[in-house]
Amino acid sequence: MEFPAVENPSALAEVHLFTGVNGTGKTRLLSLLAAGLGNGDALMARLGGEENVTVFAGDGLGTGSAREIQSHTGLSAGSFFRKQQDSKIFYFGRAVHGNYGINFQRDTLNKLPCFAYSGDAHLSDCGITPMQAVKVPAKKISLAFQKPTSSSKDLAQALSNLSLSAAQHIRNYGGYDEAKKRSRQFRLISYIEESMSRLAGRHISFEVVSQPSTMLMVNWGKKPLPFNLLPDGLRSILGWLVELAVVMDLTYPNEKNPWAQPLMVLLDEVECHLHPSWQRQVIPMAQRMFPQAQIFVATHSPFVIASVNEGWIHNFNINKDGLVSIDPPLKASEGDSYVQVLGAIMGVTELYDPETEELLSDYRELRTKALRKEPGMREQAITLADRISNRGTELAYMMSKEKAQMEKMLNGSH
Repeated sequence: MEFPAVENPSALAEVHLFTGVNGTGKTRLLSLLAAGLGNGDALMARLGGEENVTVFAGDGLGTGSAREIQSHTGLSAGSFFRKQQDSKIFYFGRAVHGNYGINFQRDTLNKLPCFAYSGDAHLSDCGITPMQAVKVPAKKISLAFQKPTSSSKDLAQALSNLSLSAAQHIRNYGGYDEAKKRSRQFRLISYIEESMSRLAGRHISFEVVSQPSTMLMVNWGKKPLPFNLLPDGLRSILGWLVELAVVMDLTYPNEKNPWAQPLMVLLDEVECHLHPSWQRQVIPMAQRMFPQAQIFVATHSPFVIASVNEGWIHNFNINKDGLVSIDPPLKASEGDSYVQVLGAIMGVTELYDPETEELLSDYRELRTKALRKEPGMREQAITLADRISNRGTELAYMMSKEKAQMEKMLNGSH
């Protein structure tokens, strides 16, 4: 499987979307990428802890022994890594051989900030200590799809540090305009708040309160709210999109714009808890916030797929024997509707509830028989069309046209 670069890229991050029915291995592939980048826990959990599963990263830091490499490839460890390109990750299981490409060179991959997230709303309330230092998380944490409890505290602490520094700089520099010019912290916290506000369609800001205990609150309505009282969708986005911004700030403390640096992000069903209006905005927002990122997304949402114009769609298929194949990458294009994505990419052609779809199928069968002049079929088709029409205004309009077309064809055949 290859991940081609975007041709003629704009100022948006490159996105690779994994889509397909349940059981085709989308999350496993994300877990494999995480293993190659530094944390194999998610992959091993999905494989049931098989001891003979080996992941080799093309940077020469594979987890397998020289004997394992030779048994799988016929090459010695040294020649294996010399022979293969720097940008490959190899995965070997009991009866599985995979070759997965990543678009970063060896020296870059070792230093690259890498993150993994699921769509769970994992943030919870926690106390903070004003201006306490926060460290860049180890890859074992940044590449964990299920974040540890400490992740909430670190995010709240880092956001509160930014907020307090920005407030102090407004005072020191004599107002917002000067702070915006001279304060990196003011620009960063403002960028986060403005991005979140655009997504939510209402003002969002962070506030440090001291009573009854020192903690970070979020202005999301008429008054500041703790994390636990925020909508799950907002907590979910805070838990990965805002955390990404904060960790990139910690990673590049001397960069004017830390979010413009390269990074890799693995996202598993980030549409969880999100209304469709947010689903269609969240990935484009991440693309704008992190223009040098390479983002891998496993999703079941047509809204997420249709929202991406800069990237590739990788469609996973499974046959009746349970064997999975992956289509060649399909270039994401502008102007795809959700209906088109459902049909052409996700293979979902049904537009109505299952009972209505069954009635429509019965009608089409009766209509075919009626057009063959089978006795009584015309009347049965009309009766069923009238029954379907009673299910809703849209169906009534559609069935009136269906009946008119059938009558026209019958009359024209005399």
